[in-house]
Amino acid sequence: RLRLMKHLRENAAQIGDKGIRFLGLDASQVMKVTEFASNIRNGIIDLPLNDRSIELTSELAEMRAERETDKITIERLEREIIGLGGGKNNNDELRINSDLVVMRQ
Repeated sequence: RLRLMKHLRENAAQIGDKGIRFLGLDASQVMKVTEFASNIRNGIIDLPLNDRSIELTSELAEMRAERETDKITIERLEREIIGLGGGKNNNDELRINSDLVVMRQ
């Protein structure tokens, strides 16, 4: 309720002095615009998040964690390959190492 009252006060000032500024926007879009404007006044330049951006942020965090896990797994497998390759051909070891470098990228 307090948040709605705050938005009402902010929007009333914007509508009163120069007419309706946000013609064609629905209520949620107007709230996002006013939230962004308030953030800029407070020195914060982050865009307001919607459901999709929150979902994508969560997916990104999961992918970063998975990437870190994959890096650790690759390093462990590299050590195992080097440990097993003591009597093997150097060409095979170089090929495996180059394949692992490509996988990291």
